[in-house]
Amino acid sequence: MQCYTQLTPPTAVTHSLSLPFLSSSANNLIVTKTSLLQIFSVKSIITNANSTLDKPVPRESTRTRPGDGNGAQTPPLSSDQNTQRAEKLHTTKLVLVAQYDLSGTITAIARVKILRSKSGGEALLVALRDAKLSLIEWDPERYSIATVSIHLYEQENILRSPWEPDLGQSVSYLSVDPRSRCAALKFSARHMAILPFHQAGDDLVIDDYDPELDGEEGDPGLLPLKSETETKPTDKTPYAASFVLSLLALDPSLSHPLHLAFLYEYREPTFGIISSQFEVSAALQAERRDTISYTVFTLDLDQRASTTLLSVNGLPDDLFAVIPLPLPVGGALLVGTNELIHVDQAGKTNGVGVNNFAKHSTAFAMLDQADLGLRLEYCVIEQLGPDSRELLIILNNGELAVLNFKTDGRSVSGLSLRRIDPQYGGNAVVAAASCASVIGRGRMFVGSEKTDSIILGWSRKSDKLKRQRSRVSSNQYPSDEPLDIDEYDFDDDDDDDLYSVVKSDEQVIGEGSLPSSTAAGEDYIFRIHDSMQNCGPMRDVALRKSFVENPHGIQEARAQAHKFELLVSSGCGRAGGLTAFSREINVELVEQLNILDAIGVWTVYAREISEGGSAKAVNGDSATAHELDKYVIVSRIIATGEESSTAFKFTSTGLEEIKDTDFDPDAGATVEIGSLNSETRIVQVLPGELRTYDEGEFILVVPLHLLHFDIRLGLWPTSWWLDMVLVHSEPMGQYWGTSCVYHRHQITRLRYWLFDDVATVSFLSLHMSIASMKFNTNLSAPESKVYICAFCDCCNDTLADIPKGFGLAQIFPMTDDATGAEPKVISANFSDPYVLLVRDDFSVMVLRADESGDLDEVEQGEAVREEKWISGSLYEDSNDVLRLETGYDSEDEAGNVLMFLLSGGGGLQIFRLPNLKKGVYIADGLSFLPPFLSTEFTVRRSTARENLKEILIAELGDATHKSPYLILRSTNDDLTIYQPYQSPLEGSLDTVLRFLKTSSSLPRPAAEPIYEDEQHNRTQPLRALQDLDSYSVVFIPGNKPSLIIKSASSPPHFIGMRTGPVRCLSRLNTSKCEKGFVYIGDNGSTYAAKLPSPGQYSTGWVTRRIFLGDEVQALDFHQGKDSYVIGTNHTTDFKLSEDDYHNDSVTEDTTFLPQIDQGSIKLLDSKTWSIIDTHNLDPGEVVMCIKTVTLETSEHTHTREELVAVGTAVIRGEDLPSIGRIYVFSIIDVVPEPGRPETGRKLKLFTKEEVKGAVTSVSEIGSQGFLLVAQGSKCLVRGLKEDGTILPVAFMDMQLYITVAKELRGTGLIMTGDAFKGIWLAGYYEEPYQIRPFSKSPQNIEVTAADFLPDGKQLYMVVADADCNIHVLQFDPDNPKSLSGQRLLHLASFHTGHQLTTVTLLPDFSRSSSSAPDPSSSPQDAPLSHQDPSSSPPTILLTTQTGSLALLHPLAPSLHRTFAALQSHLQTALPHPLGLNPRAYRAGSSGSSGPRSSSGHLGGSGGAGFGGGGAGGGGWGAGGEILLMMGGGSVLDGGLLRRWGEGGSWKRWDGAQGEGGMGAVLKGVGAWEGF
Repeated sequence: MQCYTQLTPPTAVTHSLSLPFLSSSANNLIVTKTSLLQIFSVKSIITNANSTLDKPVPRESTRTRPGDGNGAQTPPLSSDQNTQRAEKLHTTKLVLVAQYDLSGTITAIARVKILRSKSGGEALLVALRDAKLSLIEWDPERYSIATVSIHLYEQENILRSPWEPDLGQSVSYLSVDPRSRCAALKFSARHMAILPFHQAGDDLVIDDYDPELDGEEGDPGLLPLKSETETKPTDKTPYAASFVLSLLALDPSLSHPLHLAFLYEYREPTFGIISSQFEVSAALQAERRDTISYTVFTLDLDQRASTTLLSVNGLPDDLFAVIPLPLPVGGALLVGTNELIHVDQAGKTNGVGVNNFAKHSTAFAMLDQADLGLRLEYCVIEQLGPDSRELLIILNNGELAVLNFKTDGRSVSGLSLRRIDPQYGGNAVVAAASCASVIGRGRMFVGSEKTDSIILGWSRKSDKLKRQRSRVSSNQYPSDEPLDIDEYDFDDDDDDDLYSVVKSDEQVIGEGSLPSSTAAGEDYIFRIHDSMQNCGPMRDVALRKSFVENPHGIQEARAQAHKFELLVSSGCGRAGGLTAFSREINVELVEQLNILDAIGVWTVYAREISEGGSAKAVNGDSATAHELDKYVIVSRIIATGEESSTAFKFTSTGLEEIKDTDFDPDAGATVEIGSLNSETRIVQVLPGELRTYDEGEFILVVPLHLLHFDIRLGLWPTSWWLDMVLVHSEPMGQYWGTSCVYHRHQITRLRYWLFDDVATVSFLSLHMSIASMKFNTNLSAPESKVYICAFCDCCNDTLADIPKGFGLAQIFPMTDDATGAEPKVISANFSDPYVLLVRDDFSVMVLRADESGDLDEVEQGEAVREEKWISGSLYEDSNDVLRLETGYDSEDEAGNVLMFLLSGGGGLQIFRLPNLKKGVYIADGLSFLPPFLSTEFTVRRSTARENLKEILIAELGDATHKSPYLILRSTNDDLTIYQPYQSPLEGSLDTVLRFLKTSSSLPRPAAEPIYEDEQHNRTQPLRALQDLDSYSVVFIPGNKPSLIIKSASSPPHFIGMRTGPVRCLSRLNTSKCEKGFVYIGDNGSTYAAKLPSPGQYSTGWVTRRIFLGDEVQALDFHQGKDSYVIGTNHTTDFKLSEDDYHNDSVTEDTTFLPQIDQGSIKLLDSKTWSIIDTHNLDPGEVVMCIKTVTLETSEHTHTREELVAVGTAVIRGEDLPSIGRIYVFSIIDVVPEPGRPETGRKLKLFTKEEVKGAVTSVSEIGSQGFLLVAQGSKCLVRGLKEDGTILPVAFMDMQLYITVAKELRGTGLIMTGDAFKGIWLAGYYEEPYQIRPFSKSPQNIEVTAADFLPDGKQLYMVVADADCNIHVLQFDPDNPKSLSGQRLLHLASFHTGHQLTTVTLLPDFSRSSSSAPDPSSSPQDAPLSHQDPSSSPPTILLTTQTGSLALLHPLAPSLHRTFAALQSHLQTALPHPLGLNPRAYRAGSSGSSGPRSSSGHLGGSGGAGFGGGGAGGGGWGAGGEILLMMGGGSVLDGGLLRRWGEGGSWKRWDGAQGEGGMGAVLKGVGAWEGF
């Protein structure tokens, strides 16, 4: 049948939590994204003050002006900000530790302190859908999470009321006691599960303990543990037996609970709950109001009883959350949509109204701050620090406000709010937040489902001057934000300064009126430290054929088929925009180098050697810093068929070949090029020898008539030999670099030569001063041609370089003196001062450069000499990340360079150079590819080894964080990635090195040979590249080249490069191509290129965000004009108009008006990503759908034109029927604006018509160029007339509300989906015009999106419902269960876990790429059925609200059976995080009305497959490729199948036959050629 594969992970953050998870002293952040659990560590780095993330985002910057190009936000800088460009700031970043895909939907998370945790840190309690709890902790031994316990509360004996809603439809809440004595899970309608936890004081008289008098309790991890004989049997687990309580048993008034939370400052577990005896309804305000009650209960865990402590009645009806507050405030904060109410332990209340509706909706007494005009719906509130009396409020639109508590002693006497002005970062958050967690002093993580999640930092403006005077030097820290530092940077006495200002501010607030203006909020300054990409929510998607374009006019010799680029709408509100997805990196070509017939290329930067023999420092920096590359060494095939090497040098005129040097082109093929001795020696590795070169004399050529020489020391000028000269340069920027202008340069050596091929210097004036004598000497040399060559110690800029020699320093042959053998070098690896050589006789040689740069062989021991080695790699562990033993008696003798060797038996040995006598780490089981690799790992009686051929240890990451990874390459070109970590030894404080196999170990497409000549067809090695656009990556050569790339907040990903076959690639850093690379194409041409900018790779795809400032509702691509047509909505104030329908309404006098959407239609250029035209709609009119269609525009000439059809809905109020409008636009050519050629296109309104009901879907239909329109509950076929009207010719009545209407192109088959009733299949007839219904779904389905899935002669429909399920239906009138075709056969259901927004049938890539593109056709115009065996199978693209992409594609019957067997094996063989059951999780319901299988943990009940058939039985056509099995169907989980490589090689189940086995078969899972 089909296979569901998730292409990108979810990106919308739903929950976050800060806790010490990895250890007791760690600072970790837990982030959940629906079904993805991520663990981060917090890192502080130094950044520039003018960084984009470091600036508050002004309100004006949220909109992109037309013509801005990339659409990125460019906030303007204020005058004082411009003065701080060079200053540094402490910035907090997130570093990913681990992430886990879960077979469940996370609904809440909480931190729990447990006894005897493995890591010493706290545990994490995770609540999942359908009343499940999982308690997990960190296992440092396995560097992964460990499931402590699982708890299920879905038994039927609990849900006794038949009218109660299903568990999945009930809102659940999770809360944990602040002292971790118990957790409460409210589930179902009125049930609460209590899970007690054992704590260190269980056996003590805890009634005598008072945290206020006795101080804080000690860390349970530091308390002495009981012996096994003293420990009770019930204490062997961190939890006690849980129990379930009915809320009605606690109090009969808790019939409608709204929210609950455990409170602080109570001896026993105590929680507060808000509830109502009636169903809360805003429509019944006139009948009943203030029905909410707040009740506090204390729990007796031993007796399983509760006691009511206090109850506050008569609270406003719009309360929705309880927020417990620790000291110094205490009590609880009740949050409503119009007010905030504080309740202390005695039941005393203080409230504040935040808008005009507060005084009209409740009689509860509170302070009035209605002038603020705040909307608290879906707001997020978090405390500003652990001891702060202020709370940060993040509103639904992203604006920030601060809530302050005025205290009288320990009692709260009042509340006040103030907004944060945008110029102080008040709108740094641009959309609604879903969660917030404080991760340090002045740092908060703000998660969002509607925009990028960020780390928000803040400082107190009032503390700036005080800290500048007392602690912070203005030369070290920025003067604008001195407090914005990490929480460990200063001592605790800084808190006194901070909160002393707070108290003063509170006194001012208490004495005067409560401030509501923005001026009072200027005490805080907010800025963004880091961001986490969010591609959701995705509302619509458009496909565009992407061609490899060349902006520099470079003649490319590669044949690259066009691919498809995805553009999805993402973001909400001010964060609205578009996200472009590309599966491969479309590199930016800089230039084509004048190098042909190349097979290998290397770049090198060589430093000059100072007179002391060491490398010269540049601009005071260390000599190890990378500068601009100077040389390119190329290996080429000459006419005789032999290989030769050529050296080139970068000059101001381009790339020039170096001649008349010691570099010998005929020495042979170059294996590798590197540099040693602080980059002063260039090492050329040849098959039979090594050659080292020094840079020679590279001299500054200076025109003497432009310089004034002030000689301090020297001989008589007649000798022309000057030793020490000070040169004053004139303002001649055309000769010297900018850093040399107006500077004094100390020249250490000054010489002159006479040349015949340079310009004549006719007059030379030297102003010399020796001792106290001053004189002027003129030199007239009309016939002489003189150049002065200077060596400058303080400047690196040059006018011109004259190489005086590519000097050969040493030749090191490979001849074995003992045996006389001459083994050939096959690979080399450099790490200063060592070079590792692997030779064809399976031996290795390590050479070391001394202080002078000469190479000497490092003495080997028997462990190295007697073993056969396949591959090796060097790694400089300068920070001692691996923590391996030194191998020496004294640590001073040990180096920090490690050598990783792969033995012929598949083992790993690590040596610490220069000691080659004994390895510091030996793991013989590497070739078994175990999940955890250690020195103790062994596999007995097994021959299932992986044939490895290459090993590489390299750093992956970005400028924020880099870490080493061990990369293995097999003979099948499959890659496996291991992450090193430190595992603690049992009973000791020491650690041992282990390796964890990451989930990125995925099979790659085989790297086919790119040379036809077998003589030169050698395998190119993996190449580690540093600082490639600030990324440290690994390049994988071949016909399908790719990069292993990683950012600090994401795991490693394999991303292909859209360059065609690549023979060789090397890093390149020049003035034209900064932080780029140079590569050789399949034709031998050499190109300089860079990674695209801006571009992000955290999802595994290349993504680019285009911010528009408006929410994008719909979009489509216009192929003829190469433009996108998008429909956007923005909010405006809504007020009832005085028309015929509302003439009796009372005039509204409020200024606090409700918000509605207003739409607009925009034209977006696909190259510059700028808006080139806009058509605004009426107020209250929103865009519902956009489709590019080819319609007949004339009844007489039957002319057809590619037009844009737009459907809208008009919001008029709930008392009036809805109406909609149909727009048809054409895109015409106009005269472009000056300097903006992309504005040569414009939208022209072709026709417009108002209809009854909202227009929810439009589509092209039939062969006569008509338009299919879904309006309200009707589906109509319309045609354009000569007068511009749209005449309906056929219609069909639906039942309630149409959400989707599509035609299978060229067939007349129509699919219509109803929001409540299901899916219909109908046929459109043209003679006469009519729509005739054929079939209907057997169950009611809440259809959100759907599309056809044709497969040969079979017709299937893929339907997405509101419960995150995919339903596969078939139209088969020959099946008796279909009642002659009147019922669609329900084949399978599959639960995705994510709300699906679009279901799109992708075009046939094999057909569309075989011919040139037609400008008048869209990507959907390609033939969709694949009856031709050579065509690609149909594939469905799915987009979600959570920002993930997925594919659904059919499988052949034989392949489906193989994968189904593999899936069953993996379900039991692989560990599943949190103890969840993937089989039950994927079991979708047969319809939205039926309950989904809720057993989600291992051991729970579940069907035999992932889907249950709703139709059972039935036959299939012979041409169909989709399989029906035993009365039902099953959709396979591609994500689970791709975990096949996680287990060791000896545990792999390989049911596939043929070459490559299962690994080769799995390479096509989740792939589509069009991407």
